[in-house]
Amino acid sequence: MPGKNHELEAYKLVAEGELVSESGWINRQQYCIWVDYINVYEFMKKATEVFGSGIFDDGGFRANMQTDCLCIDLCEMLDGYLDMNDVFPYTQENMH
Repeated sequence: MPGKNHELEAYKLVAEGELVSESGWINRQQYCIWVDYINVYEFMKKATEVFGSGIFDDGGFRANMQTDCLCIDLCEMLDGYLDMNDVFPYTQENMH
């Protein structure tokens, strides 16, 4: 069985469905997503199904708690699995 296409799975996790309320490049090193608190469990469940529990190795990753959602830097969360620039190419126009 061939390995998972992590780029395609990351795209689907972010751009398809209703778990991510907003996403975009903050700068050249940070691609962030905003997940409403009501969707956090389902988002993390799906992310773990695709990328495995290794995303929590070495202390996991940081999430910024905001008023009604979490902000997660996918470049940090998925470091070692893929380059977010391959999934959502960085341009000045798509800066958040």
